[in-house]
Amino acid sequence: MTPGSRWVSKDKRFEIDGAIGARTWLSEHPTGKDWEPSRVRKVFQSIALHGSSSIANYFELEEAVIVQSIGQDYRGPVNGVSQSSYDAVAKQFPQTELLSGTNKTFTWFAQTKPEVTYDTWLEPWGTAFVPGYSAVGHRQFDFVTGGQ
Repeated sequence: MTPGSRWVSKDKRFEIDGAIGARTWLSEHPTGKDWEPSRVRKVFQSIALHGSSSIANYFELEEAVIVQSIGQDYRGPVNGVSQSSYDAVAKQFPQTELLSGTNKTFTWFAQTKPEVTYDTWLEPWGTAFVPGYSAVGHRQFDFVTGGQ
């Protein structure tokens, strides 16, 4: 939500901005520079699809874990992560503002980049919190049904 941030485009979904940001960061980081292209691609794909966690169930385990990792912040451990391991990490890195920050950030995306939030899982934030926001006419449903 920083104006002019190199990590937020004007025209891409936030998942793609995040994936591009991760790939860029890896290419600039001393350790990341040594990564095989296939490893970087897995990170990119996993971040790009993290808004579609049900698709990740059909990926390799490491990709599924990356995609589903943010869900653990909201719902608790998955994919064999023990409750005690989860609790230890949560204690070390408390997420006291995760829910309020999520709502604020997703609303900001719907306000500033509505065209990339239509027909995505961010759409409800626009519908609920942004005056005048309407996805009608922008969804795949609208195209397939001829806008009826």
